[in-house]
Amino acid sequence: MKREILRLENIVKKENNNEVLSGLYLNVFENETLGIICGNFHEKNGVIDLLSGGDYVSGRVYFDDKRIYPEQLRNNFDDQVSTISNKKTLISDLSVAENMFVVSKNYTKRLINKNDIYDKTELILKALNIDISSEQLVQNLSIVEYTFVEIAKAYANGCCIMILTDLSYFLSTIEIEQIYKKVSRLKNFGITFLIIEDHEDALFKFSDRLNVIHGGKSIRVLQNNNLSPQIISKLLIETIPEKELYPDREIKGNQILVFNNVYTQKLHDIEFTLHQGEIINLLCMDEVSYTEIVDLLRGNIKLTGGIIKLNNKDYTPYSCWDSVKSGICFISENPISNMLFYDMSVIDNLCFSMGIRIPSIWFKNRFRKNIAKKYSDKLKVDVFNERLEDLDTATLQKLIYSKWHLYNPHVIVCMKPFTTIGLPLRSITKELIYEYTNKGISVLLITSNITEAYYAGNRVIVMQNGRIVSEE
Repeated sequence: MKREILRLENIVKKENNNEVLSGLYLNVFENETLGIICGNFHEKNGVIDLLSGGDYVSGRVYFDDKRIYPEQLRNNFDDQVSTISNKKTLISDLSVAENMFVVSKNYTKRLINKNDIYDKTELILKALNIDISSEQLVQNLSIVEYTFVEIAKAYANGCCIMILTDLSYFLSTIEIEQIYKKVSRLKNFGITFLIIEDHEDALFKFSDRLNVIHGGKSIRVLQNNNLSPQIISKLLIETIPEKELYPDREIKGNQILVFNNVYTQKLHDIEFTLHQGEIINLLCMDEVSYTEIVDLLRGNIKLTGGIIKLNNKDYTPYSCWDSVKSGICFISENPISNMLFYDMSVIDNLCFSMGIRIPSIWFKNRFRKNIAKKYSDKLKVDVFNERLEDLDTATLQKLIYSKWHLYNPHVIVCMKPFTTIGLPLRSITKELIYEYTNKGISVLLITSNITEAYYAGNRVIVMQNGRIVSEE
């Protein structure tokens, strides 16, 4: 019989006087990997805060079958639970051993016995089958090795529950595979892992069970052999018909982007028209079509025939920045990783693109204050002082899309906007895309995923081998 180590019963939790959890039930067993997927970011952040020892309004918490009262929660969870996410917790200038033992709440010795901590670290890393030297500086670790060291440190500190969250937002598919394969083996050491992710792939592949939370409640617990994207979508996505949320609109705007008989070395006779405020999905069934159309729009390659018109003018950019100046802006695949400057403030990230159009924006506080006032309610952060690394993924995504919303180009090109994100973030991203169209900005969604092509907008143009093969 499996040993239950944590039980939550009928938990109610509030944030800013709003209920984010209302009747949450959760059972966690020893040596398992429990996946948790939430309907929105407020629920997700509420669950993570609760499991980190945060306050709750009512309900019951049991640890090893012992009732833990609210005032005891922080101390108990600090000792037993560790969260591993995109936030850096290790000191880069210190070695692995020094991070594991010296920079630790459990290390109380006044004098540091260097040999002792290095020997202990080597024993733990060897036991966990983690091939990293205890003497290696943290700054020289790969992102996967860094995560392994965080796990080893939590294990050395006696944590029996480890929360892994948002790894899919800063790790590649291969890196995620490496980490979760290691996690599967580490369960044998008495560690229980909670995977709290928005992206279904990791949850489906590596969870023993999946707890689905929606409306602040646990609505279903699914076994690994009963997991599928279709089931999760039905449980999480609202039943309001799509056309009530985003009604079809008759396209009456001007022609903004026109491809007329366009040829390159790999594109052949491409013709389509994107109107003002319209969304077109360009579904590329092969990598050649996808890469060639993106490179053409970015100015990386030139036409060999035909013409492209942008707002009734010839469009012949010579670089990506020239494209932006002309009025076509881009949101790349996985933009949280490659479109933000993490050493800059929120307001500086917002203003960076506008600096192309208004160079004096960096010196005129009046402009920056007006921008802050306009977007602070949407982002719900202190845009002048908040650090990007402290923001959740939903806010980071809003920041990325707000940069171009502020810039107000003719066309936004979104590359695989829904491919690398989970269900809650997809819903937010969809709303952000419709905010563009409501402002009169045209949107071109370029993807190679069939399902993604029908997630937003009304028109789908299918390309294969550099040609348009159908349009719906």
